[in-house]
This record gives sequence, structure tokens and C-alpha cells, in this order.
Amino acid sequence: MTRDKDKTREELLKELAELRRRVKALEKAETRHRVGEDKLRESEEMFRIISSSAKDAIIMIDHEGKISFWNNAARKILGYTRQEAIGSECHMILAPERYWKDYRKAFGRFSKSGRGSVVGKTIELTALKKNGREFPMELSVSSVKLKGAWHAIGIIRDITRRKKADDALQRAHDELEGRVRERTVALSDTNDRLKQEITKHQTTESRLRKERDFSNTLLHTSPTFFVAISAEGKTIMMNDAMLSATGYEADEVMDVDYVATFVPAYEHKELAGVFKRLIKSHKTTRNENHVLTRDGRELLVEWHGCPVFNEEGAFDYFFGVGIDITERRKVDDELHRHREHLEELVEERTRDLELAQEQILASEKLAILGQFAGSIAHEIRNPLGVISTSAYYLRRRAGDGDKKVLAHLDQIKNQVNYSAKIIESILGLTRLGAICPSSVDLREAVLSLVKASDVPPDITVESNLPEEPVMTLADREQMSIALKNVFINAVQVMPGGGVLTVSLCTTGGEEGDWAEIRISDTGTGVEPENMDRIFQPLFTTKTHGVGLGLAMVKWIVEKHGGAVLIESRAGKGATFTIRLPLAEGNK
Repeated sequence: MTRDKDKTREELLKELAELRRRVKALEKAETRHRVGEDKLRESEEMFRIISSSAKDAIIMIDHEGKISFWNNAARKILGYTRQEAIGSECHMILAPERYWKDYRKAFGRFSKSGRGSVVGKTIELTALKKNGREFPMELSVSSVKLKGAWHAIGIIRDITRRKKADDALQRAHDELEGRVRERTVALSDTNDRLKQEITKHQTTESRLRKERDFSNTLLHTSPTFFVAISAEGKTIMMNDAMLSATGYEADEVMDVDYVATFVPAYEHKELAGVFKRLIKSHKTTRNENHVLTRDGRELLVEWHGCPVFNEEGAFDYFFGVGIDITERRKVDDELHRHREHLEELVEERTRDLELAQEQILASEKLAILGQFAGSIAHEIRNPLGVISTSAYYLRRRAGDGDKKVLAHLDQIKNQVNYSAKIIESILGLTRLGAICPSSVDLREAVLSLVKASDVPPDITVESNLPEEPVMTLADREQMSIALKNVFINAVQVMPGGGVLTVSLCTTGGEEGDWAEIRISDTGTGVEPENMDRIFQPLFTTKTHGVGLGLAMVKWIVEKHGGAVLIESRAGKGATFTIRLPLAEGNK
């Protein structure tokens, strides 16, 4: 009996030990369950934060095609509340009726295999808002299997603005191509005219060369003037060409005083000097003088003269070979004027072509940047939003913990904000469409800019503005962007403080009536080698920046028929002048 009691006690102890072991196992299992529930809640909270902060619509549909998830962005883009959307057949409320037939075929295949022509791809389609309006969208579809059934997750992005921007860029591109074709035709016509002028010039030069060649023909066939003058100044020989030119017969000129008969009185002294030099030098000399004809006309003759000496070495007579260059001189003068005119035309056309080429290249560069920016900026913003949200969540979780971790989280936040500013700058290109001009008071625009700007306390802002309004026709939003970019640029080049001066005045002259906005700083100035590049897209000398601000300023101002000028010396600051045409009432 005692033995049976002992056995029962042993068995009870074993059972008690087994119960304790099972209780510990249950406690561990419960702990793991609680940890799993906490992780699940954290994961669900993370998904809720991400999906609610996303800018794109996120939708999930079940194996029956009904909506099972609907985030805030879906409500903003499509117009349906979560209560209205959940449980509704997705394609019946979001797809235009013309897509229903194809959808039913495709969804039948998808619900069996989780595969489809759009799964794993990003495509562009048309969707319906709650108000019945169609809009272009970008759709990314993926599949997931839950509890043995295939579900679909769709991310929808409204690309209405991007489409409009693409259309605007295409129109601008077409217009630019038209202008290029017009300029090409104009340049081709100019080239044809220049070729004709050059041909005429070459023809004239050819004729002159022939005239010079004729001077080398034999004396009796030559049109060249030949004359011999004795030591006493009497004419002793004159060839037929000169006789014919002057209108005399041979017997009429023999032994007559050459200078008194054939040289105008105002050239007597000059010709006497020529004769003296010939006798003294014994060399051939060249000179020009006028020859009088019988009827009183003056022929300009180019003379090549030499003295002839007799056997005793005494001077005997002058021999002159002359060419009537009256007409040639007229032609030379005309050619000289024509050549100068052609050179001016070529320089002018070259300047126009270079300016047009620079404008075309800048516009194409901005157009390409704008087109690229419209697609890439949206793709970067969403990951940045996720990073920012995650950093915020980790910051909350970290509390007042590890300071090094907190410092890194703050650095992540700062870099995300800086990246967002860069994206906003790039997106500015896509917003610069065609201008919508209206009457703008530049005085009020400058005052608003100064008041709204966040200027560091170590920078003094001085303004010099007229009391009366200064009106122009401009796109108010784009002009505000241009003024703000110049203002911000002036602030950024004075990190150590300085003086920023804003002035407004009007000017008039032969080029028209203008409003001039001058923004001056006392910063680092612009190096001489960068003056021609300061307005080029993507050019910057700053540590932080993408080089689009001043390029946008130039593009906007020139679209308004104005101009942007810069005056600067390295280390002495810079002055940007924006010139805009005055409105009719301000002239």
C-alpha cells in the first residue's frame, strides 16, 4: 500500500513537471505571437502611411474584379470615396465602356493564372472620373496570390499635365521647325544673291584683266597712249590711241607746248616736279594726271615715263606710256563701294545666323530638358516621399535615443528637402508654356517680390522705385518666376552678407520705349570667361544648384520681346538688367 502511494506521488511529480514544461512552451508561444502581432501592426501602419502619403492612386481588386483597397490619392484622382469604391467592380466604374469587352476576356485569364498582357508593365490608358470626365493615366499592374486566389494591385498616375506639356512642347517644336525652314529659305535666297554679285564682280575683274593685257600689244594696235616730249616741252610724237582720245589730228599736235595744251592748269606745277625727278634719277617713274581733250573733257591717265638721253649723255626727250583709266577708276570706286557693301551684308547675315543658331540650340536644349523633367521628376518624387516618411517614422521611434542615429536621420531629412527643391526647379521647365499676357504693373511686382522674399538679416535690401505705376504686357506668373530667380541668385552670391539694390526706370530712344529692372549685388561677381555662359542651361558655378534659374530668366524675358543684360567685375558684384517693352499707355 505504501509502495502504491509512492508510485502515485512520483507519477504526480512527473505530470507536474510536464505541465510546467507545457506552460513555459505556451508562454514562449504567446510571446512570439505577441511579437508577431506587433510586427504585423507595424507593417500595417507602415503600409498605411506609405499608401496614404503616396501621390499616385493605389487600388487592389480581388479575384472577382471588385475593389478591396482604395487609398487617399485614389479618392483625389478618381473622385470616389473609399466607402463608394470598396466592393464595386473596378472596371465598371473606372474604365470607359469601350474597354469593357476586352477587360472581361483578359480578367478571366488573369483570375486563373495571375498573368495578363498588362501585368508587370506600365502603360498609358484612358480612365473615368466619378464626374464622367475621361483623363489620361499611367497604369502599373502587378499580381499577388492571397488565400489561393489571384488579386491585382494597380498604381494609377494622372498624366493630364504631362500630356498637355508634351502637346505644348510638340507645338513649340513644330513652330521652331517652321521658323528654321523659313530662315533656311531666306539664307538660301541671300546666298544666291551673293553668288550673283560675286559672279558680276568676277566678270568685271576679268574685263579689267583683259584691258591690262591689251596694253602689251603692238604699238599700232594698242589702245595705250604713247607720247614723246622734247626737252623744250614740245610734243614730238603721239600715237593714234591718244590722238583719237583727245580729238586731235597728228599735224595739230606736233611742236605744240604739251603742258599748256594737254594738262589742266592746276596740275602744271605737279607735272614739272615729275619731269625734274625723271631727269635727275634717270629711272622710270609712274604718275597720274589728267589729259585735256579738244572739247574740254579731262581724261585721267596713268603714266609710266622715262627720260631718254643721247649718245653724249645729254637729256633728249621724255617718253611716256599712258593708259586712260577714267572708266577704270570709276569702276574701281564702284567695286570698292560694292565690296564694302558685300562685306557688310556678309557680316550682318553671319551675325543673324549665329544669333539664330544660338537661340535655336538654347530653345531645343530647354525643350529637351523640359520633356525629360516632366517624366523623371514624378518618378523621383515618390521614392523621396517614402524616404521622408520612413525617416520621420524612425525619428519618432528613436525618441531621445542614440544622438548619432538622430543626426543621420536629420541629415536624411535635409537631403530629401534639398532634392525636392531641385525637382521643383526642374519641374519649373514643364510649367513654362505659352505666355498669357495681361497688363502688369512692374512697380507692384517688384514691391511684392521684395516683401515676399526671405532675405538673411546680414543682407540689406535697397530699392529705388518710381511713384507712378510702370505698365507692361506680360504673363504675370512667368514674369514673377523670372524676377524671383534673379533676386534669389543675388542673395545666394552674398553668403557673407552685403547690399542688394533693386531699381526700376523707363527709357526711350530709336529702339523704342522700355522698362528696365536692375537688380545689383555686392557679391563675388562673374568671371570674364563665364560672362557668355551665364545664361546657358545647366551652367552653374555654385556648389548646390542645377544651372536652370538664369536660363529660365533669359527664356521668359525674350519670349516677352525683352532682353537680359549683365554687368559684372570679378569680386565687385554684378548687376542684372531686365528690359521689357512698355505698355502703350506708359509711352
